[in-house]
Amino acid sequence: KPSSAASDVYKRQDDFQPVPLFSRMNIRVRKVACGLFHSVALCEGGSAYGFGQNPQIGAPKDVKYSTIPRLIEGGDLHDEDEIDFISCGSRHTLVATKRNVFSFGSNAKRQCGFLRDDDNTDDNTYLPRLTLSIMRGSSSHIHRVRCERWSSFVLLSS
Repeated sequence: KPSSAASDVYKRQDDFQPVPLFSRMNIRVRKVACGLFHSVALCEGGSAYGFGQNPQIGAPKDVKYSTIPRLIEGGDLHDEDEIDFISCGSRHTLVATKRNVFSFGSNAKRQCGFLRDDDNTDDNTYLPRLTLSIMRGSSSHIHRVRCERWSSFVLLSS
């Protein structure tokens, strides 16, 4: 019989078994991106879900952490926007349609693409905020988005 300390280790290991969250929600995942303390899943139909530490999961300011996936919505992101691309940096996230890029999370190094508002001492952007928009009628479209630790990149195609 294992000692009580060994039993406790086995219990803790059981607490960390994989859980099929999205299949339980009947959602098919196309891509997953991971940051330092958060993950984002791009799902069929153009929706995206974030979980982990906020503000990089795109949840309202009163949410500190979410262990269950939360639909990324609100801010400048509209219900009809179909997300095609996701990427996570250490503490920020980009989601993009074919014509618009939205960012949220820590903007401490301006990795979300915004200058500091003098009235705002908080470097965090909680809800999706429009970072880049390609004009209608332009032959350009977003080809890929990429986050690194403290930076963001958008690759355009025409």
